[in-house]
Amino acid sequence: MAYFDLTRTDLLFPMPINIPEPGPYYTCLVSMSDVASFPYEYALFFSPDHHREEGGIWLYLCDGEPTEYANWISYEEAVASGKFDHVTDKPDSNPIYLDSVQGSGHTETPHANVIDGLVYMTYHKNGIDGTQRTLLATSQDGINFSRIHGNENSVVLTYDTSIDPGEGHTGYFRWSPNPFPDIEQKYVGYSLHGGGDDYHSAIWASNDAISWKRLDILTPIEGYALDSGGHILIWHEMDPASIT
Repeated sequence: MAYFDLTRTDLLFPMPINIPEPGPYYTCLVSMSDVASFPYEYALFFSPDHHREEGGIWLYLCDGEPTEYANWISYEEAVASGKFDHVTDKPDSNPIYLDSVQGSGHTETPHANVIDGLVYMTYHKNGIDGTQRTLLATSQDGINFSRIHGNENSVVLTYDTSIDPGEGHTGYFRWSPNPFPDIEQKYVGYSLHGGGDDYHSAIWASNDAISWKRLDILTPIEGYALDSGGHILIWHEMDPASIT
C-alpha cells in the first residue's frame, strides 16, 4: 500500500483576531498573476467552520514563497498599506465576503480559480432546499465578489435526493482545470454528496465553471492516505490541481 509522505511547515501567520474558532478552515491558495492590478502574488481564502453568526470568507495575501512566514499579510494590513487604493469600493475588513441573499447560517469552504482574469469562487451555505449547497461568486479584482446569478438562484451543484444517496449536501467542493485525459470537460471537481454518517463524494465536470454535470457518485475510501490510523483522506478533500 502506498502512502503520502507529507511534511508540515511552520506557522504561516498568527490566528486572525476576529475569526471564530477553529478557523482558518478549508484554506485555498490561489496564484493571482492573471488578475489585473492585483497587488500580491497569492491570495489565501478561508472560512470558519459552521459558525452561524460570524461565518464568511477571509482573505490573506502573500508575495514571494508561500511557505515563508514573513511573506504573509492580512487583508486589513494590505488595505492600510494602500495596496488596494486603486479599488474605489472595497470591503473594509475580513470577512471580505458573506452571502446574505440565499440560504442561512455560514458562508464557508471557499475554493477559487482564476479563469480569463476573473476569480471564480465556490462556497457552501446552509438552509437551501433543507440542506447545504455549493454556490458560485465571481470577482474582477479579487476582493469584491458577486453571486453568479445576482439575486437569483446561484447554486451550482445539486442532485435529486429521491433517486440518489444522501440528503442533498454538496459542499466542500474543490475544483480545478481538468487533469484527466479521459474526461472531456475543461474543469473537474470533487464534492460531498450527502452529509451525515452515510456520506458519499461526487465527481463533477464543467466547461465554464458555472454549469456542472455530475459524472459519478463515489464511496469514500478512508484510512489509506497516510501510514497512521489517525489520518484519513476522502475524495472531496482532494484538490484536482494536485493530481499529476
